[in-house]
Amino acid sequence: MSTTEKFMLSAMFLLAVTIVLGADNKGPEKPDAGGGSQMGKNSQEVGNLLKFSDFEDVKVDLKQSPVNNWACFFYVHQKDGDALKAKIFPMTSRKISDDNPASGTRCAVLITPPAVNEFRDGKGKPEISNRINQSITLPESSEPVKYQLTFKSRGKYETSPGLNSLRAFVMFYDNTERSKGKQLGDAVEVGFSLEPD
Repeated sequence: MSTTEKFMLSAMFLLAVTIVLGADNKGPEKPDAGGGSQMGKNSQEVGNLLKFSDFEDVKVDLKQSPVNNWACFFYVHQKDGDALKAKIFPMTSRKISDDNPASGTRCAVLITPPAVNEFRDGKGKPEISNRINQSITLPESSEPVKYQLTFKSRGKYETSPGLNSLRAFVMFYDNTERSKGKQLGDAVEVGFSLEPD
């Protein structure tokens, strides 16, 4: 992905993803103040499940474990991609910034400049991922539960071959550490446009 992106979880949102587990979607849900909320019966909000969802807390530096905190990762989607990663990684960045957030005082910023394309072919291969993520434990429930993810993003897409987009993924595992767990079901994946800076 070749783009400059700013993520900001906030009350105003451009995208809402509702994940339905064993129940039908009965209509629009009330978004929480940003992050992932659990919706109880009759679509009443139960609470935000994402820790530090608005990036405002100084404990958020993207250098912690992704379990109940924000972490950042960079990946080259190619077998034995470590040598290529060593060349591309320094060109990219992932950080928390107080420079021009959409709202509040801090936001997460991901930057993947067009210069990374010199290491990719005309079809955009290998693909690269520049991301932030958080792992949470879902509360136990004997009834179907709906979850809603809301956030705000802005930035600019640069011209780049292949997959060039900002995407939200939600994946379910039987362990908060993905490397130790097994994925349950398919990932929910949504790509979307960016509001200009």
